Amino acid sequence: MKARYLILLLCIPLIFITWYRLFPYTLWAIESNGFFVWTPDHMHWIWSQHAGFSVFLSSFFAQFFRWPAIGALLQTLFAFIVLCSSLIVLNRLKLPKAFLSVALLPVMGLWIKQCQDDTLFFSVQFASFFLIWAISCRIERWYFRILFLVPLYFSLTWNFFFIALPIVIGVEFLLKRQHCLDTKREYKIATVYLIPVLLLGGSYYYIGTEKTYRAKEHDHEVAYLAYSQKWNHLLNLIGIRDHTPEELRYILLGLSHKNMLGDVIFHYPVNSEEFFLFNGDMSKEACFFNELFYAHVGLYNEAIHQAFLEATHTDSGMSFRVLMNLVKFNISSGNRVLARKYMDVLSHATCYGDWVEKERALMSALPSVDAPPADRFFMTNSTLRNLHRITQNGYKNEKLNHYYLCALLIRKNLLAFTAYLNKHLFLIEERIPVHYMEALVLAATQGFRVKGVRIPPSVIQQFNEFQSFIRTKNRRAILAKYQYTYWYNYYFTTFPQDSNISDEKPH
Repeated sequence: MKARYLILLLCIPLIFITWYRLFPYTLWAIESNGFFVWTPDHMHWIWSQHAGFSVFLSSFFAQFFRWPAIGALLQTLFAFIVLCSSLIVLNRLKLPKAFLSVALLPVMGLWIKQCQDDTLFFSVQFASFFLIWAISCRIERWYFRILFLVPLYFSLTWNFFFIALPIVIGVEFLLKRQHCLDTKREYKIATVYLIPVLLLGGSYYYIGTEKTYRAKEHDHEVAYLAYSQKWNHLLNLIGIRDHTPEELRYILLGLSHKNMLGDVIFHYPVNSEEFFLFNGDMSKEACFFNELFYAHVGLYNEAIHQAFLEATHTDSGMSFRVLMNLVKFNISSGNRVLARKYMDVLSHATCYGDWVEKERALMSALPSVDAPPADRFFMTNSTLRNLHRITQNGYKNEKLNHYYLCALLIRKNLLAFTAYLNKHLFLIEERIPVHYMEALVLAATQGFRVKGVRIPPSVIQQFNEFQSFIRTKNRRAILAKYQYTYWYNYYFTTFPQDSNISDEKPH
């Protein structure tokens, strides 16, 4: 009995700590990508699925992962059910104490599998299987036990059912032959206590250091910070070196939110405007980012389109994250009828009553919003061409205009850059971004100027010093002093050769 308590005391808190401390943003991803509402059509869809019982429970429990502590407790609860059920089955075998460590094996398997999945479906199936198995052990006749396990059909998928059933039959065979086991043999204390400690410690170390699990948690954290618009935290998390292309997109979006895109974009290895968003990538993560991008620049029609594309990648054809975004996008675009419709749907979820009431109060407090711009369209081309087309149609969103100007700088098209600024001086009335000043100094040497704009003498002096360094051809010294200037980008950064965009020449 004491050995059982030791296993419980070690296993349960360790699994809770794993989720609450190491993977809190994975818990958020499970909830945000899940979906469950008490509506007839959704209930009909759930129960029409094979293993509908598992679909129902996994979708229902996922709602509560909005709160990391509750999510960690629920993940621990599944493991607790498996552990207790395994101990009941092993107790039925009347094995020596040393064999109690075997109960940890299915728990560790579930523990690791939970870190690989972003749903609760497997956890519910696994826990249901062991729970029903443990209850069946109360039945004396082994063949009646097998019949009792028939309800597993309604909670397990076919593959899981046909894997689980032979395991049960094998254990039931051992139950019949349990007299063959030496139940009186004494084992050393090390076997009883040391093995569980080593198994649990090894599992915790593996899960905590596994690169794929940590990378997934990092990606979920980046997505959460962007969704919550905690841009300072996001930029600090990613840092300034060794970025993936996906991280660069989030960095640029954060800089744009902070009105710093034209000041520090060339502090990062951005040599293509294709780093602005995911163009041509229809994965769930790409669609989610594109929603944030299009909403940020005021293109709500395209943001809604991307939200529905994201929904197609979810198990239920919808998710809490998508539905909340649809509410926000329709409110911002002035389509209050659809916003109310989606809020009504979300109000049938268990945990979103307060959120819906808050959004309704916010919408009622807002003044009437004009209808969306007439230039509704879908992004179907390369990023530069799309930006050019939107801005040439007179779209006034400042964030989008700055994205376009930065794209021209990346392309080293100073003629188009200065010409566009001459027509849209409102973009630099309050302040001229650092890289814009650097570009204007360089453009002036080529005969391109923006009327009424004066560049500080310190910037002109710095450019003259840069030119003197260029004459020395000391690449290392130039890199050390001017790496984060537009001038260095202009002279030393090569735009990638892409057959889809190489022929584009905006005017």
